[in-house]
Amino acid sequence: MGLRDLAKNIKDPDADLSIKNISDKEKNSVTDSHSNDSKIEKMYEEKFNEWRNKFIAERKKEYEKKLNEKIIELKKQYEENMKNNLEKMEMLKRDEQSILEEKKNIENKIKKIEEEKENIKFKRFELDNEKTELTNIKNDLKDMQKTMYEEKRKLEEWEKKLHLVEEKNFQIKNNLDKIRDLYIKAIDFFSKKQLTRALIIFDKILEIDGEIPSVLHSRGLTLGMMGMYNEAMECYDKIIEINPNDEKAWLLKGIIYRRMKKYSKAIECFNMVRKINPENFKVRRYLVDYDDKIFF
Repeated sequence: MGLRDLAKNIKDPDADLSIKNISDKEKNSVTDSHSNDSKIEKMYEEKFNEWRNKFIAERKKEYEKKLNEKIIELKKQYEENMKNNLEKMEMLKRDEQSILEEKKNIENKIKKIEEEKENIKFKRFELDNEKTELTNIKNDLKDMQKTMYEEKRKLEEWEKKLHLVEEKNFQIKNNLDKIRDLYIKAIDFFSKKQLTRALIIFDKILEIDGEIPSVLHSRGLTLGMMGMYNEAMECYDKIIEINPNDEKAWLLKGIIYRRMKKYSKAIECFNMVRKINPENFKVRRYLVDYDDKIFF
């Protein structure tokens, strides 16, 4: 008697299901059938585990590849920002040199005025009897004194400006060094997937200078990976406020809306990317693909 025959007996209320009516051979047949079923289930379970591990390994490899590409891109942006900051420092140095030259010119003018003043005094002593001429000389002296006062005032203003430039230059240099060291640490934590630590350092950098696009990009990316979409959106809005034509900020903002399932707003952002850069092929994929894949 096989499993089918047993099943038929179970369905038949009049069937005699007593253990006495089942032979030893039939009992062994049932036991073997259960054993084969267990082996088949174990085999399918092993195949499923093998397929699952392979799938996880492929997805992990793909994710690591995209993460490395993103890290390279962020480092490139950092180097570009450093180059721009160095150029700004060179401009400040040239301005400082110009101010020093202007200061020297003003000092020469004051020296000439002082010399002229002495000459006028000498002339006044010689022309004491010529009242009219003396009056003119006095007037000239007053005018020169006024000019000297104005020149001295200008000199004081330039000295104040020079002092401010020196202070600003010193502050910028210190901030650049500090920002560079913090940014390197944050990127290192980011690459190691220590997102909370990376986020803390990005916040420290933004406390020094809250308008560095590369740092805002990195912070938004970190928040997005942590699932903090509203906070990430604030970063991209800040970048767009600084530079409305930042196509990367528009693209990442669209991805955040896409994750939040706000598809109409996501499409508006993606279309803005196309408007800024019609050759951006990556955004075209987002406009046709709504499987909510992660591209961070």
